[in-house]
Amino acid sequence: MSPTNRRVMATARFREAETNDARVLWSTKHSAINAVETDEYTTAELAAWMPESGAISDFRRAIDSETFDVIVAEADGETVGYGVLNRLDERIDAVFVLPEHSRQGIATSPVQQLESRASMGGIAELTLVSSLDAREFYRGPNYRVVETETRAIDGTDLEFLIMSKSCDVCV
Repeated sequence: MSPTNRRVMATARFREAETNDARVLWSTKHSAINAVETDEYTTAELAAWMPESGAISDFRRAIDSETFDVIVAEADGETVGYGVLNRLDERIDAVFVLPEHSRQGIATSPVQQLESRASMGGIAELTLVSSLDAREFYRGPNYRVVETETRAIDGTDLEFLIMSKSCDVCV
């Protein structure tokens, strides 16, 4: 690991999202999807997947809801990523990191925190929705592919993976 990566991991802090974080979380997701370089999705599929600015209200609702735990990752006072646990569906719905902070360990910690929350909340089997290109990232912490799911987003069908892990081995 390079010294730069160690510095980012050492300074990354995690906190509960607040309603006023909605715009920056939307921007983080938008930037992360915009930077995806993969043969798994076409340019049109990636464009459909990127949230429109109207989705900011969806972020606010999730942050204010009792159903979701939304965690914000910060480094040097800047939001660099986030993760979302859907308690009702017993699922990690999202983990996104700004492209300039990817592959520095920032996404691993919120996944572990969300797993811990799921386990403490009595969730026996945690699922998550993964993009096709993030499959290997989630295999590292022992998630297994359960099924491939097609979701229609803005009239475009996108394939995602539903992955699962027993909370007996979470964190």
